[in-house]
Amino acid sequence: MATFSEAIEHPLKKYELPGATIGKEIAGGAYGVVYELIWNGMRFAGKKIRDYLKPSVYTKKLTEECEKLMKMRHPCIVQFIGVHRPVGSDSLTIVMEYLPTTLSAAIQQYKSLPEEISFSILENVALGICFLHSQNIIHRDLSANNVLLDDNMNAKLCDLGVAKMLDIENTQDRMTQVPGTAVFMPPESRTESSLYGTDLDIFSFGVLMVHIFYGDWPETNYDYPSDTQSKIDPKWSKYTEKIKSENPAVEDMVIKCLSKPSSRPDAVQVLELIRDEKANVPIYHGSRMRMIEQRKDLEHRLCRIKNDRTKDCEIRRLTTQIEDITRGKEEQETKSERLIQNVQELETSVDIRSNEIQIKNELIAQKEREIEVERKKTEQIKQTLDQTESNLKRIAQQAEDRKDQAERERNIAWQQLSAGHEFHLLHAQSMLTWEPVPQGASTTMTAPQYIIIGSKLYFGGGNTDHTNQAEQKAIFELDTSVTSSDSSIRKVDPDCPLIHFGLGNICGKLAVIGGRNHEDKTLSNKTYVLENNLSGTAKWSENEIPNLSVPRARVCAISQSEDESSTCIAACGGRVLDESTDQEISSSLVEVYRKGSQDWVEVKSLPAARAALRVTCLHGKAYLLGGWNDMRSKSEDDCFSIVTDNLFEENTGSRTVWKKLKKLPCLSSAPAHLCGTLLAVGGVLNGKSPILAFNTNMQEWIHVAKLPKIISSATVAALPNGKLIIFGGWEKWKDLRNEDIIIGQMTGRMFY
Repeated sequence: MATFSEAIEHPLKKYELPGATIGKEIAGGAYGVVYELIWNGMRFAGKKIRDYLKPSVYTKKLTEECEKLMKMRHPCIVQFIGVHRPVGSDSLTIVMEYLPTTLSAAIQQYKSLPEEISFSILENVALGICFLHSQNIIHRDLSANNVLLDDNMNAKLCDLGVAKMLDIENTQDRMTQVPGTAVFMPPESRTESSLYGTDLDIFSFGVLMVHIFYGDWPETNYDYPSDTQSKIDPKWSKYTEKIKSENPAVEDMVIKCLSKPSSRPDAVQVLELIRDEKANVPIYHGSRMRMIEQRKDLEHRLCRIKNDRTKDCEIRRLTTQIEDITRGKEEQETKSERLIQNVQELETSVDIRSNEIQIKNELIAQKEREIEVERKKTEQIKQTLDQTESNLKRIAQQAEDRKDQAERERNIAWQQLSAGHEFHLLHAQSMLTWEPVPQGASTTMTAPQYIIIGSKLYFGGGNTDHTNQAEQKAIFELDTSVTSSDSSIRKVDPDCPLIHFGLGNICGKLAVIGGRNHEDKTLSNKTYVLENNLSGTAKWSENEIPNLSVPRARVCAISQSEDESSTCIAACGGRVLDESTDQEISSSLVEVYRKGSQDWVEVKSLPAARAALRVTCLHGKAYLLGGWNDMRSKSEDDCFSIVTDNLFEENTGSRTVWKKLKKLPCLSSAPAHLCGTLLAVGGVLNGKSPILAFNTNMQEWIHVAKLPKIISSATVAALPNGKLIIFGGWEKWKDLRNEDIIIGQMTGRMFY
């Protein structure tokens, strides 16, 4: 019978490993026993939670722990695989990556590790600590027992069960008890009300260096020195003097880590110290292999010893069995005599029982006849059920056939639409659904520039009314990885140094390309990159990308990709200063910057001078739409599309090809793409804001849908989750600025 926990879907079900089997015990700990676990033919380590930590009580906490472990993906962290929960049981096993030994066991076995291996292990540990601290996590139990080694002596951190998430706004936590290994804990953690932060792990790292280079466990009960001349407790001198005689630089690193919290380096500084010292250590290519060969030889010898001991135990076991059999034989003879007597008595009773059995057999025969009647009734019921099941299958098959027929008819309809036939265009309208985005920060700009980096959408640099000049420097962010009902617009802090700028992506960082100075509105050729430090604050840096060749505003920036692989940015068009008339004019200049270059490289110019162009990228091509020419008044007065497919190639020169597409039937549209189809969204056509799709076969724009309200001069972005987002622009043909941001999702395909 299923338990109550099986009657409902378990919160940890998404992490379960079906078919996993638990093997022999490997080790034990405070929170559970570690077993060997086999899943899909592979070997893993499984920590079985103690009985007093029943998942039925701690389900929420364990679920949060699994979600935290799933996010910790790093080469120097033992990887979380999933959970094993046997059917009908409330016991739980957390499954992790398997590594054969611990650093503590290696030090105990070899006493003194080669410097090359010691620094390699410390570098791996420091990398793991850097990752944990960057995620606002303190390990809190960093010791040689919690550093696992693979066959090549590569180290990984394990046992994050006592690790604690730090509050995002506070880098320290106050605890009444620290659960870590006593000798690796700093003096401040033993006070009645402990106040500690990431520097706790730095102290433990210092003790770990002592353990590795001294070759034995340090003693406990250290404190800070009472005199001002010493940086650490004099009792550490027993270890530091020996370390100093062999490697003075290591002693200096140990002293820094074991000093008071305010004097300790952070994890990044520790990593740099380890790497600097590692570079000075001679590399003995044979040392690691000799250790591995020695270890394998010891394992073979241990196996032979175990086999010999097994044979001795087997001989003793068989001797004991022979003695038991001999004693049993005598006892059996005595029992046989008693059995013969009992048999004679039984023969008498059998005769009596035979008569009773005959009577019972007659009763059984009568019951069998009754059962046969019931069996025939059961067969009739089964035949009826089989017939009913056959009818249900036939009905289900007919429904499936009707569904397939409907799908085929819809595909034919899309093929007709792609071929240019006048099909029911309202089908595309019915497949688009729109919903508003909750706004944490309000914005009323028109024709803003945008860039997508990973799951984040950034936009800004557009026009605002005269009553909201401060918004011209603002850049807004929307996280597209969450649902639209949970997402919210937030303002990036700090504000951009310029206005009327372009936005780009360089190696996963937000970049500002050109613009105007906010105070005097003069053109600028500056470029900025938004940098984040470990404390979580951000600032604009001018040192990563060189300045544009000429000052330009309202530049359309095209990035190579939407993730960290983007190493190129193209700056297209914009407003420049005509030195002959001292007036601003639109430009057709196109420049490309590649990561590592000292300057922007000019490539083939646009076929027409335009500023404030908007862009979308589809199938490796960049499509530019709209923009202002030198005859503009307050809005776009021309609609055209330009496409290129080799903009970021090395030494592209004059090979860049700009192709003009057919002119749009309406003004103030924005480019986008959905379901692999180029779109022009918004503007005004016959009193509505249309959605036009470009048919590549016919080279025509086809009206396929409309927006839920009239919006022009907006910007449209195609999100990674297959949705469109519309922001900014004018509502009801320049009567009112649009403050709504809406997301549209296509539930079908624009073309087959």
